[in-house]
Amino acid sequence: MGAANRLYLIPAGICDLHESVIMPEHYEDRRLRVPIWSYLIRTDSANILIDTGMPPAALDGPLFSNDRIIPVMTRDDVITSRLASLGLEPSDIDILVNSHCHFDHAGGNSLFPDHTITLQRAEYRLVEEGRYRAPYLGDMKKVRLLDGDAELAPGVQAIFTPGHAPGHMSFLVRTKQPILLTVDASYTSATFAPDRLGAMQDKEAGAKSVIRLQEIADAEGARIFFGHDLKQGAEWRKAPEYYV
Repeated sequence: MGAANRLYLIPAGICDLHESVIMPEHYEDRRLRVPIWSYLIRTDSANILIDTGMPPAALDGPLFSNDRIIPVMTRDDVITSRLASLGLEPSDIDILVNSHCHFDHAGGNSLFPDHTITLQRAEYRLVEEGRYRAPYLGDMKKVRLLDGDAELAPGVQAIFTPGHAPGHMSFLVRTKQPILLTVDASYTSATFAPDRLGAMQDKEAGAKSVIRLQEIADAEGARIFFGHDLKQGAEWRKAPEYYV
């Protein structure tokens, strides 16, 4: 089965947003500042980078015409800067993965022009249809398409969790105590329930994905790291620290 040697939770800035963005059915009239993450996994055979953070264009001003979502990042939050702080260049990344193609997960893709990007076929279909029209994606000509669950490397499992996006993926990382990265299948511990979901394009699929992740976490005895949980962001180790 194999094991991952190290998991780094890489801070990639924050989003200042209205709570309704991430809790469309259960929200208060308030703004939140939620953390954005990329994930570096080092195994015996590969350096795997999951998600590339937000577009560097966010350094120059607002990305959107309204203030429902305001990306906030510094130059240190650009994914290439974060990798450099760990002694890595883009060329040191063996497997580059997009959990899905939203701006806060695939925003740094253009910084990896020579890489093949691994993503779900269902997500890439939206790229081909022009539903993701954004320069941050790069040209997306070199892709490895997955159809459902896949082992990315020994100890690193991609889990197909549609709902938030048609081709969304979560990840099981088999460190000494496995860690389940929900990404946006569940933003926070408060949305880790099929009847209290975060933002979903397909609620039925999203509910099934959450139930499946609950079952996997129980079966693996995994700790769960949610996609945008402010409390966890303050409590869990962040790069350059790591989990083994």
